[in-house]
Amino acid sequence: MLHIADYGRLMDWIVDTFAPTQADKIVHTYVGLAIWLGAGVLLRRPLASRWPLIAVIAAETFNELYDYFFRTLWSWQDTKGDMLATWFWPFLLFAALRWLPWLTARVKD
Repeated sequence: MLHIADYGRLMDWIVDTFAPTQADKIVHTYVGLAIWLGAGVLLRRPLASRWPLIAVIAAETFNELYDYFFRTLWSWQDTKGDMLATWFWPFLLFAALRWLPWLTARVKD
């Protein structure tokens, strides 16, 4: 079972491994996309379905609640930036796939 301290270490490891010299917003962007795609695969839902997007929103909300309750340096400005970085591309791609159907139309050769 994943405990609070383990979650914190996992988050630190992800940031240190995948973007050691970058701002954490880059990691939020990549992880948001990974969760969105992974949720689509695991839930066996198309990416135009709301469920993969809900998974991204839930995961980021949990992450920000963890930061609020268990990290010493928390700020509303940082939280808003994290949410925007995590949710932006999954939401934009979801909206494009859902409301611009010609993006996924098959081309006949």
